[in-house]
Amino acid sequence: MTGAGEQEYRILLIDDEPRNLGVLSVILERRGLELLTARNGERGLEIAELNHPDLILLDVMMPGIDGFETCRRLKQNEATADIPVIFTTILDDLANKLVGFQAGAVDYLSKPFQEEEVVARVGKHIEIHRLQQALQARNQELEQKNEELESFAHTVAHNLKTPIGQVKSLCDTLQDVEIGGREFNSLAKSFLPLLSQSSEKLLGTVDALLLLARIEKGQLPEYLRECDVRQLAVEALDTLGPTIEGRGAAVQFEGKSWPKVNAHGPWIVEIWKNYISNALKYGGEPPRLVLGAERRGPYVEYWVLDNGEGIDDELCEQLFIPFSRLHRSATEGYGLGLSIVERIMQMHGGDVGVDGNPGSGSRFYFRLPVNGEDLKR
Repeated sequence: MTGAGEQEYRILLIDDEPRNLGVLSVILERRGLELLTARNGERGLEIAELNHPDLILLDVMMPGIDGFETCRRLKQNEATADIPVIFTTILDDLANKLVGFQAGAVDYLSKPFQEEEVVARVGKHIEIHRLQQALQARNQELEQKNEELESFAHTVAHNLKTPIGQVKSLCDTLQDVEIGGREFNSLAKSFLPLLSQSSEKLLGTVDALLLLARIEKGQLPEYLRECDVRQLAVEALDTLGPTIEGRGAAVQFEGKSWPKVNAHGPWIVEIWKNYISNALKYGGEPPRLVLGAERRGPYVEYWVLDNGEGIDDELCEQLFIPFSRLHRSATEGYGLGLSIVERIMQMHGGDVGVDGNPGSGSRFYFRLPVNGEDLKR
């Protein structure tokens, strides 16, 4: 309790015996501590709530409400619950100490007081309390910054989505427009597909950011519903219909009936969309996709197999790192989407992975626990 800033520490002494208050005051005032005193529990509760001291030294045996009851009331009051309490007592038996700890005390000081013990115990618990306060303040600051960042990202994403969508719509319209009986300038028109593709890519990124923000901010629903994951894959394929047709891709299912699990359906659709989209981009020419499922111990594994070049084994572990970029030909563009997939699976108690299969097509999978009902949060 020595050094700069010690005068900022405030101690509340609660004891009905003036002599005890006097002894503690002499010991603690030498250390530059600010002292508050109360002669009974009721007054001690009032002073604690009004002044919020850094530590309370509380006598066990007092008229009116005793120290145990005073401590319980301190801990029941949100304004004083976090203030550490050290009991001062002549009762040194284990039973009374257990009662005190159950009431919320952090330590005991035995009477008659020994100066070295008082200084050591008070100093230790003041420092612990200060560190806890600093940590709590830091956590609150970080939470506020995260909320501000999430809010900013959400606003930016929404503000980008509308104009990007308008640009894409305009590009699609101009490809078929005629001006004065003539087609739109051929050179300008040649740029429209690229503009449209770029807009589509930007929209995909914005959608991914918005989904990630929702996942990070929210929690898994309090209850999970039984899902036909095969049907959820069909829903994902329906939304990707134009892309599948444009790539001349073929998609087939392995097995007519898949195991069902409890999960949050909309997020599982997003996983399928991500895996299937990547398989369409980086599969063979034309893409050939196989979707399947199988039971693996306490999990059901769902997967997408493509006919692309595959991925080197040493690169597979990096695929689920947000914004990661590996070699351009095989993996550019995977990072953000796959990190979202992994986050969704973590919240479900499952996992994700990839079998790179260099030279024979990669296989991306996600695993969901069979007993998903046990994952209530």
